[in-house]
Amino acid sequence: MTPAATRARLDRSLVTRGEDITLRRRIGSGSTFVSITCRARVRGYEPHELSGGIVQGDSKVIMSPSSILANTSVWPGAAGGDVYPKLNDQIIARGRLRNVQAAETTLEDSQPVRIDLTVRG
Repeated sequence: MTPAATRARLDRSLVTRGEDITLRRRIGSGSTFVSITCRARVRGYEPHELSGGIVQGDSKVIMSPSSILANTSVWPGAAGGDVYPKLNDQIIARGRLRNVQAAETTLEDSQPVRIDLTVRG
């Protein structure tokens, strides 16, 4: 399966099993943010998953990089390769602001196919 096909498969799954979230990144040290809407699956961690800095109340977010790739003209970091979510970015899901605690981008053939976040808040 090609990276594009893997990403498309996740996109299809998120249509039925996901929800719209807002991904935000602070610009500079002020209160200015850049935001984009992404499709993602948000769920709490199970009790047996609470270890290594993950605490009760944290959530796991599974998202496709498609929304970010479609918005590189407005999403910061596109020129420098710092496009994908990182520590201190934020999401808004179900009306709650949450801070990214950890982010991992899965690559296939050097192409992004999935993003996993741990968020708190």
